[in-house]
Amino acid sequence: MTLRFACINTYLTDNLDTIQTPEDLAAALHLPLHALEEIVWQGAERSVADYIAAVRVRQLQHYLQTTEVSIDAAGFLVGFHTEAEAVAAYRKATGLQPARRQRIRQASRAPVTA
Repeated sequence: MTLRFACINTYLTDNLDTIQTPEDLAAALHLPLHALEEIVWQGAERSVADYIAAVRVRQLQHYLQTTEVSIDAAGFLVGFHTEAEAVAAYRKATGLQPARRQRIRQASRAPVTA
């Protein structure tokens, strides 16, 4: 991973709620869009739009696995506009509904009673 890509990744992760498009990210980083596209392709082998979506879903997964926030709230924190948008992106990336993932997580943490 190049240093430039690592910096882009860190910036995107820290500012996911404000970055919606590749153009937003390029403007925030003061980079021409074609330069951003080249850096992201070399670092992640995907388009900037696909990379933003992947980071957003990864952060959504993190919130759902490590906190008790709702799907809607977690989705909002990572830049989704609606719960439906967050659910669709999560399902596309993981094959699971986020609510199912939360139930699995809660079941694995449930205390065993005798």
